[in-house]
Amino acid sequence: MQNITYIFSSPRKERYFRNLVEAKEFYYGLFSFNSNQYKIDIIEFNNSNSSNVPKSILKLFDKIMTKIFSLPFYTSRIVNKENYNILKKTDYLYLINENVGCSVLPMLFFLRKRKE
Repeated sequence: MQNITYIFSSPRKERYFRNLVEAKEFYYGLFSFNSNQYKIDIIEFNNSNSSNVPKSILKLFDKIMTKIFSLPFYTSRIVNKENYNILKKTDYLYLINENVGCSVLPMLFFLRKRKE
């Protein structure tokens, strides 16, 4: 069974798994996959305002990268051990928008370097 992971920036995970979806087009093809053939994982941004040291470092990284590239980076909301383990097992990854793509890029880079 292949693993498919979607990364969303807004709260869609709970709606999907509880069948409370009103507009399927905002899930970017997620409903076209048969759950008997694929294992579906959804990762979302974490909006907690915790102030531990690693989060503070990641927030500083976000500010610097946003200034340099003028692109939205929110790595402090996505980088954690649980998401890292999900991405390690993923066969197909769907990044929904530029916020998600920029935010998960450092973690994907680190995963690739670990595989080499």
